[in-house]
Amino acid sequence: GGGSCTQGWQNDSAYQYFKGTGVPDDACLPYSSSDDNCNDRCDDWQQRRIRIQDWNDVTGYFWPSTADIKSAINNGPVTCSMVAAAYPA
Repeated sequence: GGGSCTQGWQNDSAYQYFKGTGVPDDACLPYSSSDDNCNDRCDDWQQRRIRIQDWNDVTGYFWPSTADIKSAINNGPVTCSMVAAAYPA
């Protein structure tokens, strides 16, 4: 969940981590496409961390409508996720 650089999970865990603990800026902890150690951040990361104030889900019956997604984009950054699992046909 949120707070681990070695696994992914539900977005909610990451958002709660962004809101509570915050994350260092890119210069302090550059993005890497591998499972890195989060402790490789700079020494003053707590003074440089970025937090979010809040977050909301954009939902629909099965998925949000195009209008709902466009509305969310106008209010701030939008993230997404997908389920990568086999479901019976």
